[in-house]
Amino acid sequence: MIELLVSITMAMILASLVTATYLQVKKLTRRAEARLHLHHQAETIYTQLSTRLAASSSNAAMVAEAVTEERPLTSVLPTLSPPQVARNFRQVRFLFMRALEDHANWETSHRMYAQGNNMASINRDTTDMIWELWEWREDEKRLYMAVNSPARNFRVSLPLTIGSLNYQTRGASPASPQPFINFPQARRTLNPANWKTDRTAGSLGSLDDNIYFPNGVPPAKPWDWLESNADPADVGDWGDLRNRMVVAADGVTTFDLSILQCNEDLKTFSSTSDTPTVVWKGLPMDGRLNAIADLPTSDFGLRPRLARIRMTLRDPQTGTEQVFSFSFQLPGPSGTGGN
Repeated sequence: MIELLVSITMAMILASLVTATYLQVKKLTRRAEARLHLHHQAETIYTQLSTRLAASSSNAAMVAEAVTEERPLTSVLPTLSPPQVARNFRQVRFLFMRALEDHANWETSHRMYAQGNNMASINRDTTDMIWELWEWREDEKRLYMAVNSPARNFRVSLPLTIGSLNYQTRGASPASPQPFINFPQARRTLNPANWKTDRTAGSLGSLDDNIYFPNGVPPAKPWDWLESNADPADVGDWGDLRNRMVVAADGVTTFDLSILQCNEDLKTFSSTSDTPTVVWKGLPMDGRLNAIADLPTSDFGLRPRLARIRMTLRDPQTGTEQVFSFSFQLPGPSGTGGN
């Protein structure tokens, strides 16, 4: 009887050891898989940014900021009822203009509308530069990105009369709404105070200043864009970017951006503190040069030359975290000095 009890006890001890070993190995395996997933996620971000920053234009404006802005609380708790008041969260943004990666990645002939024999179309080579936006959101712990549509179009669907012309009907029966087409607009300057939606006369401009028929009502929220009197699809470059935002990475608990200028000044945009918006002016298209003495404070000297990101990725199931840091060389200016 004693031998039987001892045997049962030893069997239970061995079974417990085997179970504990299995669970420990399973836990270690899950953590290893989570770490591999984080590395794969970081590799994807690095590949996208390195390819696209290498194709960025030194002639277009570049923007970076780390700002605390109002965000809809539904992005954190989408099932709350009744809706709660929006709260302030930090966001880090990086905007630049780049070349299309592949001219064949959208249709050969982009048809606007067809009505009988009345057809408007564009060739795929009509535009080759688009704006790209990267945005980290503190409330969601996500990294988003967006690129402009190579072309966007609309027909006037709302009552719109300018002078004697009704753009919605064009005097035809049945109505024949006027079609319009829009492209990403290259800009050498943007207004640091409002580079998204400013349309003030004489200002440095904004991404939404190429909307055709703005209704004149300033956006109520920081994430909004200018709306149109003609059609909801009539949007500027900022509105187009907001409509095309996609998640680039989940579980990004911190995201820091550093920009090293040609004059070796460093600008840092952190996920832990606000940094005012910085707009770097695009370089002149004619390649004009500056005197050597003026170079550090000229558009050439202030132009970004190196971008660095440092981010913390976290796996929600295991709690595994990994810090990644990458550097990206930006296209250099065409002139470096001289008279």
